[in-house]
Amino acid sequence: MTESSSISMYHVAVHHIFRRWDAYEGIQADNFWLYQTSDFMTASPSSATASLLRLLTGNDMKGVPVLFMKAQRTVLFLPINERAHKTLSLFTGRSSENIETDVLLMGKGKPPPGLAEAMERLKASKTRTLGVMSADISIIEKSGNKLMEELRAQIASMPNFSMNIDVTELALDILSFIPSGYHSLLRAASQEALSCYGKVYNALEKTFGGGRCLESQRRTMLDAAINLACGGSADISKELSAGSGARYIQLTEQQLLALNKTSRLTASVSLVSTATKDTLDDSLSTVLRRALHASVLGHSVVNELQIVSASGPEPGRLALTNVICAVTRNGMTGAVARTVACAHISIAGAVRSAFEAVERVHRESFDLLKENTSLSSLAEQLLSARANTSSTLTCKRTNLSISLSFDKLELGGVCGAPTGAGVTTKEQALEALRSSGLAPLCLGQDSLSKRTAETIITGSTPLFLTTAAHVTIPDKGISFDIVYGDTVLLALAHSNDTQHVLTGPDNMRNSTTACLRDFFMITESGETKTGGLATSLTQPSESSESDESSDAQVSVMRDRNIEERRHVRQERASRQKALNESQARLGLELKQRIEERFRAGRQKFRKEGVVREIAMAFSSVNDYPSAIGGDDSIIYKMTTSDSLFIMINSRPVPIHPNMIHSIKIAGTNEAGVTLIRMQLAAPGVVTGKARDNYPQLELYGTSNVFLKEILFECAASKAEKIVEELTNHLTAFRQKQQNELHRNEPIQIDMDIDNLMGEAVKSAILKPETISLFQSSNPYYFHLSSSNLNQPLQVRPNIERQRSKEGGGLHVHENGLLYLYGNPSRQIKICLLYKNIKTCVFEKLRDSSHIAILYFMFRTPTSIKQLILGDLPKGEYDETVLTKPQNGITFLCNFETGVRLSSGVKPKTDREEVEHERAAAQNMRKANKIYDQFLSCMNDALHAYEEKNPIYAGHLFKVCTRDRNYPSFFASYQGNQTFHIYKNRRLGCMEPKTQFIVAVEDLDMVVFENLNLYRDSTFHMTFHYRDIRMDPVTISSIQSKYVHELQDWVNAMGIKYYITPETTKWKDFTAKYYNKREDYVEFLEGGSWNAFFKSDSESSSEEQDDDSDAFQENSYDEDDEDDEITGSCATSEPDNLQGDDEFSSEVIDFEEESESDHRDYRRRR
Repeated sequence: MTESSSISMYHVAVHHIFRRWDAYEGIQADNFWLYQTSDFMTASPSSATASLLRLLTGNDMKGVPVLFMKAQRTVLFLPINERAHKTLSLFTGRSSENIETDVLLMGKGKPPPGLAEAMERLKASKTRTLGVMSADISIIEKSGNKLMEELRAQIASMPNFSMNIDVTELALDILSFIPSGYHSLLRAASQEALSCYGKVYNALEKTFGGGRCLESQRRTMLDAAINLACGGSADISKELSAGSGARYIQLTEQQLLALNKTSRLTASVSLVSTATKDTLDDSLSTVLRRALHASVLGHSVVNELQIVSASGPEPGRLALTNVICAVTRNGMTGAVARTVACAHISIAGAVRSAFEAVERVHRESFDLLKENTSLSSLAEQLLSARANTSSTLTCKRTNLSISLSFDKLELGGVCGAPTGAGVTTKEQALEALRSSGLAPLCLGQDSLSKRTAETIITGSTPLFLTTAAHVTIPDKGISFDIVYGDTVLLALAHSNDTQHVLTGPDNMRNSTTACLRDFFMITESGETKTGGLATSLTQPSESSESDESSDAQVSVMRDRNIEERRHVRQERASRQKALNESQARLGLELKQRIEERFRAGRQKFRKEGVVREIAMAFSSVNDYPSAIGGDDSIIYKMTTSDSLFIMINSRPVPIHPNMIHSIKIAGTNEAGVTLIRMQLAAPGVVTGKARDNYPQLELYGTSNVFLKEILFECAASKAEKIVEELTNHLTAFRQKQQNELHRNEPIQIDMDIDNLMGEAVKSAILKPETISLFQSSNPYYFHLSSSNLNQPLQVRPNIERQRSKEGGGLHVHENGLLYLYGNPSRQIKICLLYKNIKTCVFEKLRDSSHIAILYFMFRTPTSIKQLILGDLPKGEYDETVLTKPQNGITFLCNFETGVRLSSGVKPKTDREEVEHERAAAQNMRKANKIYDQFLSCMNDALHAYEEKNPIYAGHLFKVCTRDRNYPSFFASYQGNQTFHIYKNRRLGCMEPKTQFIVAVEDLDMVVFENLNLYRDSTFHMTFHYRDIRMDPVTISSIQSKYVHELQDWVNAMGIKYYITPETTKWKDFTAKYYNKREDYVEFLEGGSWNAFFKSDSESSSEEQDDDSDAFQENSYDEDDEDDEITGSCATSEPDNLQGDDEFSSEVIDFEEESESDHRDYRRRR
């Protein structure tokens, strides 16, 4: 939520708390102390304390005491650290109902200053009682909480003051319904629960494998489906009870982030399988009972997938999973429970009939929910209605008898935070939870549970209504459980509709996600779906009388499905064969390319020091000076350059100082003439660290002839002077060389190591050039700045020590871009020449991201200091940032800060909040149009520059936007990021704090690591650059469902990829083979990459084909997510700018465009 909406919702919660407190007729307290530790809140997220704190602040506020003073209408927060103090300070002030909020930093001391001031206010209030939630507080007091000890001591020093009043019932009364301002938040949380269920269902469908799981003998723990849906691995604890096989799990922070990256969520997902051959028991499975209540109390339970075989002349198998998802967002929790089955076609009809019968009972239960009724009375009405439901029925599809046994009432309140929060009516369920150690601590008293059963339901009481039934098919000898559960808010009910059932399928009829449009889904072994892709997904029929099938129909259907599966296998085999052939060809090209690069001397190594090339003294004789020394000169030094002339047989021979190794007197000959020996740089002459100061001559092959030394004869009187002067000259030259190296910090990365550009183009790019400015009247001139974007345009990395909120302007000019930052008196100018930019990536403003990102990637790493024109004005700069080589530079425009109304006052009412949001959306639409104009002008200026300089034709950069033909995916790279495939052969992530782009032309190969398709785990992707001095880059923790799309993309880009089930230690590899030439020779002679990965191109692809059964193409649904729900990350949003080379002048509207931000991509094959 935004800052303004957080404040608004806080005021709604505070008003609600004091209103309920004023109307409460139970045990009274003048003041109310609310506090718990982080450990308690984590262990008991559904306790009354946790629920009330979450209702108050909208998030998991842990370890912050709150003091409510009824008579003074005051709320005091006492945060312990500065961070919490800054966050809570947003709430300070007086509300519209005259409730004062103040924040006191606890501080250090005995007593802490914040607590001491709070006690002084209690004394001044002249009140006599302070209430606490006794059951919750006693937990931390037993562990020796120092803050509570100090509080007790302070209270004891106050005469006639009591702290022994239990206000738990008051808290539960406050939580018995939510204020109207929270209704929309509950609906949003329910949508998140449905989105979570959709992801889990997709993972289960892959686990079922179109019915293949029925024939498999493998054991499958259902936490694997959760990990597949959310990525990563959930934390697993011990079994709930010995030998049960059921385990308690907890989703990790990474998995919660995968569910929704833009909002902080807490969630629980329980998957329990209950199919069994025991047909004597008619009660609900214990594991499902525990999972149901544990999930709505903030916990998760999983067990092993149970697959049972039916009896009879036509045997079939059944696998069934109960799914329970609860998601908390902004203090509200939505929950949904559904059952998913995979059945052989011979028993699928009977299973479907059982599902439909339970669905009818569940729908009828909605009509019995009435306001102004206690939970216990409602329980009796529902139990009575279910008692009148027939316990047996006959399936008209198969004539099989079905027995139904409905469980007792399963009804809980959603109540402010995680479901439960003390509202329940089933004692047996509480006992089961207490025996497993999962019960919330505030519900450990039976008397309290009985009192909460008398809570009166109002229109604003959130309910979680479940219908659970135990089903037996005696003729087939199988039993299983069915559960449906939905979040209900009666205040949203209208005449003759079910809008109050927030997770019901009637609200999801237009959803593109099939599993949300119905109460249940059945995967029938052998059934197909239109569209060419084999799948076994069928939707429930509207009535049990329809879809009667005879034996002949079953046989025809089976034959048809066998034929279609054969066709799918043939298509997959044909595709895999083509992929194998392509990869085999690319493998040969890779081998030839690296060997040719090495033979030609273009491959440079890490421990060669600074790679220096031979510098020519003069390019031609015409460049010689007109006069060279006198007749008696042996050495002549140029005054305009570093070059020298050596007189050999009275003829001047030029030589550059970097070719001279040493010069010294070598003695006297027989004639008494002094000899001077000049040793030149030649292969084998220069060794050790001294090689860093000389050209790496071995790079020039073995066909060149090098001169090792020259002997001069001169008079003894001149010899010492010549040696001294020449030595001083060489020393000065090398010092100058080192200073130049330190100043410019060149990065030894070749922009075109395979010389595809040509030397002429590279020379032109490296040639110094000054920026040529456009006049403002030029049609190509345009700029981005706060004047037209209404938000600052900031540069990253930030070069100032203190980050400024002010931005600058980015201007289009004839041969480059100019970013002007700061006021005119101390302006910083950053110049980006077109020829030095490798690529440009643009991320526009979207509903899902309110930050526009424009990223320019350099051809070679460049420091910001090298881009700055002129001298830096006086100021405090980060020298490390200035001099550190950067791969690129980023310009951000952040709209997350919000837009003020024209009055300049923060919104307070709902109407003002709506106007506030509309203003923000309008500003973002306008900003997208401004960016479109800027990129169009920059594109026109690029074309004009290319026409003026034809040598750059085909070598200048293009603007890259997302490629909608490929999915986006989560991966770990400097944190959790969303990666996209961009047009013009680019892949990377564009996040506000992390920008990373891979250009295909820089790559030699890609390695898919930790890849095991049987395990349904995550894998890593490593990019190996052509210039081996660049470290390989790995992005990790990619969900396995994206492996085929990414391999297809890599192959389509003409890049060889390798597959390995292990994770390669690239740091050790590069240190072993890339430091020295002789080590690299050993690597090449040892078989290169094929030998390293112990597989050739064909075998690696074949292994992938063998493992691909777990990832059939039919596991991808074309319509994967609901437009109204936060969808899977596997989306590809439409580009604001059309085409790669030219930009459309038509700008897509921001709101129209955002509707497809969550639309899932369609498979391309």
